[in-house]
Amino acid sequence: MTPQPAARCSGGSLGFASSGPDLPSHMFVVVLAAFLLSAEAPATPLVEGLDHTPVAVTDLDRAANDFAKLGFIIKPGRPHKDGIRNKHVKFPNGGEIELITASSPTDALAKEYVAWLRGGEGPASWSLYAPDLAAVTAFLSRRQLQPNDEGDVVTYSQAAVAHRLFFADRLRSPTDGPIYWAHPNTAYKLRRVWLAGSPSEVDLVVKLGAEVEPRAACSPFDSQATVYVLPREGDEIAVAPNVRRSQARNLIGVTVRVRSIAAARRILEKNHVPIVRPASCRSDSLWVGPSSAHGLWLEFAQGEMHREFR
Repeated sequence: MTPQPAARCSGGSLGFASSGPDLPSHMFVVVLAAFLLSAEAPATPLVEGLDHTPVAVTDLDRAANDFAKLGFIIKPGRPHKDGIRNKHVKFPNGGEIELITASSPTDALAKEYVAWLRGGEGPASWSLYAPDLAAVTAFLSRRQLQPNDEGDVVTYSQAAVAHRLFFADRLRSPTDGPIYWAHPNTAYKLRRVWLAGSPSEVDLVVKLGAEVEPRAACSPFDSQATVYVLPREGDEIAVAPNVRRSQARNLIGVTVRVRSIAAARRILEKNHVPIVRPASCRSDSLWVGPSSAHGLWLEFAQGEMHREFR
């Protein structure tokens, strides 16, 4: 599922200095942020987990073949009137990684993808699972963010890309089922998204019920990422402060949970996919770089995510 564009406006971000030598700067930031933002969070979280991440690609069939080499079962997409084409990596809870492309600017959304792809392939946007989209729409309206409720997705006005972050309700297809969930790499859940810099949408996610975790997460590109947890399902948003990207391309990658990291490794080695394993990161995790995943940093992680923290 892909959202329609919404109006655009600018957003803000948080930033603080360390209070002293005894407290690491990243811990001070997250503790103070949690204190300041907790009063604005709803009593019941309006978002419960991650929904899906569209990855924009130039050659859909090639991308599907490459993701199959990563150990995923690929579900065919459906025709779109605007010429957009897609294929899916599906998970049992309704989450997914969506491979998507557009060859001609036949409408506003297709035009946006065509323009976005001129800068290269990669994750174009990300979405959060919100069972009550009407409540999310009302929440965004109260903050004058110009929400656009399209029935199964809600977009809102943002600075760089209209639907960089959007909200969805895991609209399941009648054709979804175990045949598309039996990934040879044993992946079963989209668990974390990784963002660069200090994205303004994180402030909004906290106000919607995410909780800041006062420890850093490790990756090949930043060992001091701040983690925000969606308490209902435990899914996470990691923000890498030492990675600088444009607002339009601030999504770095995703983490998928696997039942067996050994099985995931065997698939990658069999298909000659380079594996990245930072020495300082968890032992039950491995990474695939953007050159192998069409612009996406992709982590395979086994076990509970909190074990990763340093």
